[in-house]
Formats: sequence, C-alpha cells, structure tokens
Amino acid sequence: MKSVAQIFVDGMKNRFGELSPYWPLGMPIALGDYGTMNRGVFTRLGNVFDEELVETDLNDDITGPMTHHEFKSEGKVSTSFKLVANANLPGNRAKAEFAIDFAGEDAFYFTLAGARVRALKKVASLGQKLIELDKQYKWKREYCVVTTLLEAEEARFIVSGSSTSSVGFDLEFASTTTSPQLDLGTSWKKTREQNLSYEYEADNGPDTPFFRLHKVSKSTFGSRHWGTMMALTRGTSVIAAGENVSDAITESEAVFEPVDVS
Repeated sequence: MKSVAQIFVDGMKNRFGELSPYWPLGMPIALGDYGTMNRGVFTRLGNVFDEELVETDLNDDITGPMTHHEFKSEGKVSTSFKLVANANLPGNRAKAEFAIDFAGEDAFYFTLAGARVRALKKVASLGQKLIELDKQYKWKREYCVVTTLLEAEEARFIVSGSSTSSVGFDLEFASTTTSPQLDLGTSWKKTREQNLSYEYEADNGPDTPFFRLHKVSKSTFGSRHWGTMMALTRGTSVIAAGENVSDAITESEAVFEPVDVS
C-alpha cells in the first residue's frame, strides 16, 4: 500500500505544466516563502518579503483566470449522479445523489473549484537580489523560493482503501449548474462511506495544492546561452506575462532557476 502523500504526488505530477504537487494539503504557503526541499517535501523556513531580505516592491503577482478541475485514477474510479425529484428547495436550487465508486486500492478522486494560478511578476529581479545575497554569504543555495502557486477556493481529495470502497453525497446546487461537483455554490453532505483510507476537504479557501520553486544555483551557461536558458525556463501564460527567469543569469556563474522536485 502506498502512502497517501505518494498517491497524491504521483497522481498529480504534470497535471499543471511546471507546477508540482504540494503536500500536505491544507498547509499554509505564500509567494516568497523559502525553505528546503527534501524527497519531495518542502520545509518552510521563512519569507523573503516578510523578513525584508529583498525589497517588498518585488512582491507583485499576476493572477490567472478561474478554473475548475476533476481528476481520478484512470480505470479505477467511476462517478454517478441521480437527480432528486421534487426536492422543494428554495432559491431555484436542485438536489442530486452523487456516488463515487472505486475499483482498486489506493485509487483517488480529486476536485478543485475556483482555482487560480498566482505568480510573481518580477522573478528575474528577485533572483538577481538573491544572487547578490549569495555573493555576500547571506543566502544558502539549498534554499528554494516559492514563485508560483495554484490556489483553490474548494478542494476535495478521497483515497480508496480497497477495491470495494465507495462514498456517497447529497449535493445541493443551482439548477443551472452543469457540473455540480465543480461548482463553488454546491453544498456537500456525506450520506455513506465504505473502506476509505483518506479523505480531505477544504471549502473556505484558499487551499494550495500546487506550487513552483526557484533557487540560486551554479550556472553551466554563459551569456551566449541566454536563449537556450529562456527556452528551458519558460512557464505558463501567467508566468510569461512577467519577467523571464533567463534574465537572472549573470557573469557570476550563478542563476535563479526552477527546481525539479520530481
């Protein structure tokens, strides 16, 4: 049997481009947090802006559009809806029975509602400041800095404990909603469960299940390789709207580059 952390991290790899799964779910994290990364676990030590290690005007971010997502173990999870007739709910609301059935151990079901990517605009400038601190022996190269987050208003993660695991909910939602399990206005009430090994829910947001880290590293690129580095570090449309990390390359043989947490 896998650990819940391993199920989440393995199941969510490469779901959002360069963003990596952040575990444990529900742990507070913010742009500018720094710490160490060990075996896929980020240990927060502080925040570069709160501690004024760099200018606070670098703490400016871009926010992407709101999105909603549903993920499940391929071939091992099925869901079903059954509308409840004559529910007599006020305010043009509807009711449905929602069931999740698992056909294997360690299978997962995961939803995100009201998700947005937030990314620092001035990643390159931040990197240059940290490279300067590194030159002055005021920064450790094992430190990683959070530069991008995916935050969700609501999140739900369920893991099966056996091949007969299941869970059921009554959902109440706006009658015009086409995907109630992904709607921010949906009310969930559990009606039954069988053999679940883990269940997490957050409905007061923001929850942060994905992030991106950068760190100061020794550069193997000279100035003539900036174009190559730009191609390697280009991010999502949200990140690309800000500075490009390739601009942080200096003649000091140091670079502020993305961290591979896989």
